[in-house]
Amino acid sequence: MPKKIYIVTLGCAKNRVDTEVMLGILTKKGYEIVLNPEEADIIIVNSCAFISDAREESIETVMELSAIKKKEKEKSLVLAGCLSQRYAKVLKIFFPEVDKFIGPGQVDRIAEILESDKKFFIGNPSRFLYDHTMPRILTTGYYMAYVKVAEGCFRKCTFCIIPKLRGRFRSRSIDSVYEEVKGLASTGIKEINLIAQDLTSYGRDLNDGTSLYHLLKRLVLVKGIEWIRMLYLYPEPSLFTPELLSLIANEEKIVKYIDIPVQHISSRILKMMGRNYSREEVYDLIHLLRDKVPGVVLRSTVMVGFPGETEEEYNELLDFISDIRFDWLGAFSFSNELGTKASHLKPQFTKTIKDKRKRKLMHIQKRITREKNLSLVGKTVDALIEFINEDKDFIARHKGQAPEVDGVLLINGDTQPRFNPTKVKIKKAYYYYDLIGEIVE
Repeated sequence: MPKKIYIVTLGCAKNRVDTEVMLGILTKKGYEIVLNPEEADIIIVNSCAFISDAREESIETVMELSAIKKKEKEKSLVLAGCLSQRYAKVLKIFFPEVDKFIGPGQVDRIAEILESDKKFFIGNPSRFLYDHTMPRILTTGYYMAYVKVAEGCFRKCTFCIIPKLRGRFRSRSIDSVYEEVKGLASTGIKEINLIAQDLTSYGRDLNDGTSLYHLLKRLVLVKGIEWIRMLYLYPEPSLFTPELLSLIANEEKIVKYIDIPVQHISSRILKMMGRNYSREEVYDLIHLLRDKVPGVVLRSTVMVGFPGETEEEYNELLDFISDIRFDWLGAFSFSNELGTKASHLKPQFTKTIKDKRKRKLMHIQKRITREKNLSLVGKTVDALIEFINEDKDFIARHKGQAPEVDGVLLINGDTQPRFNPTKVKIKKAYYYYDLIGEIVE
């Protein structure tokens, strides 16, 4: 009888790819994947430790699944991912029922590790970089996939622990990414979401001229792929070259959607964060993107409550959000991460103050996003249908909606799409983030 595996994935899309690789390796080794932890012989939690909220979610998940292990002691409980990489020695005390701790640098050894008698597999996170030769089972549905083109980070943001958890920045070769995307296209995948901790820096570590521009030039040649989306582009102005912007603007397969996590707009705060740009450069970059890529959809992420953020600087951020009017925006509160330079900065704000600042900012953004959605009513868009809900409605996304982080497009009616992506007419803006439409015959 093959052993049954249950995996829960927490955190970002990059972590999801690690899970999909583990699933592929284990399936190839004869393990059976189940969707209910009660049925599993081995339960794996692929955890996140980026900020305190992510750690709490990971720990709560381990606690829930530990209860199953306590009832059925013959089951194995495995903690993988960033939380394990960072806190394994502490967590072994609080969770003696966890049988193995695995860091992100050991993903490719998952089958070997499960058969080992050792408990700890926490090593150099830079040792592993997946490629097109590794088996992988998608968990994103039939039409969309994430493709991780680089791992780790070389930036020195003072608030971020990722380089310690994921290792140095290292890019895959263009040939490897191309072969993987070609293989995904052969299975029916229509949308590729390129991800990395710092996508704009793709190829810089290879020192052979490889760049995001050259990668995109190659990927648009893959037959069957309809949409290529770029996520997490570090907003360093010099990396948005004229040739890259021209390619984005003129290549039909490249979605006119750019995710630039600016983090703040105060030049003083940006410098304290270790970000490699100023207020003026952020504004210049956004105006450049809108000028060179007509109709571009912009998404960003900002942080509130960074140590020492004054009321004036916070209001400067609010004014920036109101002025620039991002299509989509995420916000998070500063998380004091031990081992980062920002953890020593003063003054640190209370959770109450940070939560208040975040709520006020997101209230402004909600109105902006709704207004942007209202402007789409009556227009026809290309939409990728992902699944059908319990009410028999199609759940889709248009090109300006990234998976998991943005709103969705709900399609009413009995008309069956002949193609996917398909044409959808927007009928209504639904609450703040979602849309309702109908298929155009």
